[in-house]
Amino acid sequence: MSRNKWRLISGAVLAAVLVVSIIFVINQSPLKVNGITRENEENKAIILEVINKGDFDIQLVEVMVNNNNDLQKVELGVSHSFHAVAGGGLDEDPDIKFVPITEHKIKPDLTPEVKTVKLESKDYPIHFGIRLFSNEPIIDVKVKYKYFGFTYTKTMTLDEWPQSNF
Repeated sequence: MSRNKWRLISGAVLAAVLVVSIIFVINQSPLKVNGITRENEENKAIILEVINKGDFDIQLVEVMVNNNNDLQKVELGVSHSFHAVAGGGLDEDPDIKFVPITEHKIKPDLTPEVKTVKLESKDYPIHFGIRLFSNEPIIDVKVKYKYFGFTYTKTMTLDEWPQSNF
């Protein structure tokens, strides 16, 4: 086989692998909801405990509820302890901070062993949650985020969770 033919075949194989890899990354949806905390009976304040099941950081771009942007406030909860960003006592926990959604990236989920090692330094976030305050009862949540350079928009209906989980 000639050198040019070999280069052409090698280039075609490399291009095919690259295309398949990009399609794989595009089709995965790494942002998952692990739990929902309803902070009031009217469903106007909730926390979505979120996990990044991918291999790269997730950057939140926008969060909306009920097919519009009727939010009073949206925050990203970042925990540097085994206390998940769910349930009660979050504002009192010194290891959990609520910040604007674009201030921190959601890191890939870690194994329990790696989490234990990372907790010793307290400089690596372990758990994440999105806290939403709305004027109306929250029925569905739409999250726009960036992952591996691609923008995703995912919608979840609260009453159908976990089936509607991103």
